Amino acid sequence: MRHMSYSFVMWSFTIRSKVVVAMAVCPFTTSSVTCLHHSYGYQDITVQRITCQDNKMFCGQTVLKWGCALKLHSLSIYFHYDKVNHNYNIFFTGIFYTAKADICLSSPCQNGGTCIDVMDNYTCLCPKEPLIYVGKDCELLYDACAHVNCHNCISTLGIDNYFCLCPAGFGGPDCTLTLDTCKSNPCTGIKNRCVDAVNGYSCHCPSGYSGEDCKTHVMDCSENPCLNNATCIQTSNDYECKCGHGFHGTYCEYDTDECLSQPCQNGAICLDGIDVYHCFCVPGFQGYNCEIDINECASQPCENNGKCINGKDHYICECLIGFTGVNCDVEINECEETPCQNGATCHDYVGQYICECVSGFEGISCEMDINECISVPCLNNGSCIDLVNRYECDCSGTGFAGTFCEEEILECSSEPCQHGATCHDGINQYTCQCWPGYEGNNCEMDVDECEAQPCENGGMCFQRSDQRHYGVMAQLGPSFSYEYADGFLCKCLAGFMGENCSFNIDDCEFAQCLNGGSCEDLINAYKCFCSPGFTGFICEVDIDECKSAPCKNGALCEDVINDYICHCPVSGRPCLNGGDCMIKWNDFICSCPQNYTGKTCDIRVWCASSPCVIGSQCVDLPDGYECLANATFENNALKFRASGSLSAPVTVVSVKLRTRTENGTLLRTANGLEFFHMGLLNSFILVKICNSINQEVLAFYSEVEVSDGEWHHVELRKTGSYYALSLWKLTVDGKVAGLSQAFAANLDFFNHSTLWLAENFTGCLGEVRIGGVYLPLIGGIHEEAPQFSQFIQYGSIKEPQIGCSGAPLCLLYSCLNNGSCQDLFNHYICDCAPGWQGENCQDDINECIYEPCIHGTCKNLPGEYLCQCALGYRGKHCDEDVDECHELHCENTGSCVNSVGGYTCICPPAYSGPLCQWSFPPLQCGVDVQCMNGGVCMNGPWGANCTCRLGYTGERCEMEIDECESNPCLNGATCMDQQTQYICECLPGFSGDKCEAPRQQQRESIPWLVVAVPMICFATLLVVVGLGCMMLTARRKRQSEGTYSPSQQEVAGARLEMGSVLKVPPEERLI
Repeated sequence: MRHMSYSFVMWSFTIRSKVVVAMAVCPFTTSSVTCLHHSYGYQDITVQRITCQDNKMFCGQTVLKWGCALKLHSLSIYFHYDKVNHNYNIFFTGIFYTAKADICLSSPCQNGGTCIDVMDNYTCLCPKEPLIYVGKDCELLYDACAHVNCHNCISTLGIDNYFCLCPAGFGGPDCTLTLDTCKSNPCTGIKNRCVDAVNGYSCHCPSGYSGEDCKTHVMDCSENPCLNNATCIQTSNDYECKCGHGFHGTYCEYDTDECLSQPCQNGAICLDGIDVYHCFCVPGFQGYNCEIDINECASQPCENNGKCINGKDHYICECLIGFTGVNCDVEINECEETPCQNGATCHDYVGQYICECVSGFEGISCEMDINECISVPCLNNGSCIDLVNRYECDCSGTGFAGTFCEEEILECSSEPCQHGATCHDGINQYTCQCWPGYEGNNCEMDVDECEAQPCENGGMCFQRSDQRHYGVMAQLGPSFSYEYADGFLCKCLAGFMGENCSFNIDDCEFAQCLNGGSCEDLINAYKCFCSPGFTGFICEVDIDECKSAPCKNGALCEDVINDYICHCPVSGRPCLNGGDCMIKWNDFICSCPQNYTGKTCDIRVWCASSPCVIGSQCVDLPDGYECLANATFENNALKFRASGSLSAPVTVVSVKLRTRTENGTLLRTANGLEFFHMGLLNSFILVKICNSINQEVLAFYSEVEVSDGEWHHVELRKTGSYYALSLWKLTVDGKVAGLSQAFAANLDFFNHSTLWLAENFTGCLGEVRIGGVYLPLIGGIHEEAPQFSQFIQYGSIKEPQIGCSGAPLCLLYSCLNNGSCQDLFNHYICDCAPGWQGENCQDDINECIYEPCIHGTCKNLPGEYLCQCALGYRGKHCDEDVDECHELHCENTGSCVNSVGGYTCICPPAYSGPLCQWSFPPLQCGVDVQCMNGGVCMNGPWGANCTCRLGYTGERCEMEIDECESNPCLNGATCMDQQTQYICECLPGFSGDKCEAPRQQQRESIPWLVVAVPMICFATLLVVVGLGCMMLTARRKRQSEGTYSPSQQEVAGARLEMGSVLKVPPEERLI
């Protein structure tokens, strides 16, 4: 029997501040230092050497996959005694960590195995529950029969149990024990000593006796009664068995259990051996009997002056202030918990932190706001408000201001008193001295004098303090003043007057009842009672008693006041003014001269004599005529006067105009305190009226602009023609555009005043009428118009131009880039061509910013844009999908499928390629394809292809190109096709390569040819001779040097690709 002694060794070291425990079982031999392998598939790895406990030798122990491990929580040691080989199989369980885990990141361990990184390798700690796995990556289930030497082994994979079917005579877990057939004491009688044998037993006499009756006393060692290699000592009449170490009993049949005395201390596991025991220490102890408590502090694991406290199987580091971690290796970052408040900066130090406070805070953690108000900085009873790093003084209610309330507030500086009141400043107060008509602390309240309704007879009350009325109402003056703001002003209804509108106006005082008519006063009106023979509102119409044709028999009726006179025809001549009389049955007809009309040619036709200047239109009136014309003005005003000729009240003013002038005067007149003004203000019509009855200025505007270069008809009309006072209505182009806010009388003062027309005005005027009477814009009338009511033009510096015409702006300013100019009367507009913009069409429009190209890139061009379409699209905007199948056709019955930007040919089985043009499988040069006429065959991805020589074409270079196909020969010449060229046979009279030149031209060039051709031939001959000599010399030289030159046959037989050049091989000297 082989005797082995073992030493169980444990030591510790630190990796990454973690305690690592390594263990090994070392055999005490003088040869190999290899540690015992352990079971369950783990491999032996030799690592760093250590010295065994008894220091007799060393064991080649290293960091095994199960050895160099970080202890965490618990560690268990298991061992199995191999009775056949007398070896111990050891493995560990528990939770392990290694110093390095990079290789384990790929998770190589299967079936729940734990990966442990070892140096540049890894090992897998395989699970043992519920099944046991083994192998490099725990990929195999544990087979218990693989580790035993028994026949007929039966096991379950993954379970640490097996069963051996032992042959007869053998037993034990591994069938390694010989069965003791004598155990049942089968021998009885005299031969009662049983001797076990293989597959049986035999009965013998008791020891010391022999014979059939066992009566012969024998003391002999010849039967080897001592077991377990015990030594048999023969005595005189007996023998004695001297047992070896580890056995006892009469025959040394009992193995001595050395573990019975419990030699292993501190919870170690005792493993009984033959004459030996082994203690497997729990972590934290060492020594043969595990009696030595390992001092984990011996390696001084605690850093940074930490105090190490040794414990069982562990140690504890008591760290100094400022450090933490298992080994006090981590400096505590006191700033990590952000102790500094209020935006302070934290500075970390060992065991402490310091806060660098922002301005305005203090304290260890900057938690206290510095009270800047402690110094009482605010003056004059101001309240101090503490803020961060500053303070504010609240000076409210103190009468002072400033940073420190040091400045006395001048309450009047904010102008608290309203409506022009005078402010008197005091300490923290002020008083307002109001103007009459205002009240309140700040004079903010306007006393409403109209509240008591002082205006009678429906008069409208206006406060003098209302600034809107100044400059409009004549009674209030042109500008507002608080001095006169107290009180009210009554605007009376038409027909009343007085401070409170309490007096009825006698309208007859201003009435004009003509022709002896009598006036009756009404409220804001009057009524004329006419004398006999007159009618009309003011009795201005003489009743035409002839209207009823009272005269008979062709008599001429003459109207007189309140009567008529019949003038009987004299001598049968009723037609007047040279008219010819034609007698009709019981009547007559007058054929009047050109200038007269009427029944008896008594009515004058004034326009028949063309009294108006060219460019004007003559319009007949009952008592005269008017010359109507449009005229163009350019700051050339006209003056007119009526000289009392207006017979009717002036209740309407109308003007036709066309202009772009924004400010100017159209018509104005004045007579004493009465005046009228119609003009342009910021392109709007402005009207101002003041007459003697109401004595206030009416001013109002049109609601529409008229300075737009278009013709407009502006009319100002009194709304109530029969009332002395009435509102005036302003219309523009027939639509109401303004209305006066007060009443005004007729504009009869036009009859006796001078009128100014078109002052500071540029533009055109058409008909201008006052009270229906036309203002003639053009002078030069042949004779004075006969009508009674008319305006006479006088004193004009320059007459306007007949007709309406603006400046020729389209001639002065040109529209660029094919733009067309539109003349809009002193204004022009350029209608730009597509792609251009700007006042003169000078700016190119970048159409690309509108992204017109749907499937393409836009390129801006002058006046236009271009869409560069993506593959597969076309159209102006790249919006049309190109159907490539219409333009391309798949060959060999392939079907074309269109796609965006391309196409796909679906080929039949025997063809392939983009167009199904190539056979499939691909053709090979020399096998399937032979190129003709010197063509070169090349294998490509889709098969063989022929590259043809010049002059040939076709799929296999089978066709010679006909150079005569394009008919290059001229003048009826015959073309003869040659390889890579053609020759033209000219008709008589022509010459040249293409027979393009007449023969005469060719003859003219003969003298040059006579000189040039012989010279060229001679030069060519010299070159040929020279080259021949050079080649002969070179050949002789190469032969003399022993060089190699390929033969003509080799050159001709060499395989050349198209376009390649044969290079002469380098010289090779013969050896």
